[in-house]
Amino acid sequence: MVAFAALAAIIGLAAQRTGLLQLPIVALGIYVLMTLASRYQSLINLPISIDRDAPEVRRLLQSLAITLKLVIVLIFVYIEWILVNTASGRSSTPGTLFLPVTLVAVFLPLGFYLHKLQNYQR
Repeated sequence: MVAFAALAAIIGLAAQRTGLLQLPIVALGIYVLMTLASRYQSLINLPISIDRDAPEVRRLLQSLAITLKLVIVLIFVYIEWILVNTASGRSSTPGTLFLPVTLVAVFLPLGFYLHKLQNYQR
């Protein structure tokens, strides 16, 4: 019985460590995908038809990808910080403003760049 409890404790500790590593691995994957999207702009799907060969459009799409990459990385860093604080016993929650601030942080740059890209619509 004691051996079973010890084994369960070891598995629990390994699961906690793995759980803390899952989010940075996902964040790294998203970072790589966003880097690819900034270099290969045909990967960026837009709701409007634009001339992707124009230099201004290419610059705007690259700026859009870089801005979204920064926002997403900052969101993942904050979530990881909350997870580490919770795991270390300093109970911390994201708060009630986390979702609205996250949504604004993602959709405000999207709206801004889509508005600028409408000038280059076909």
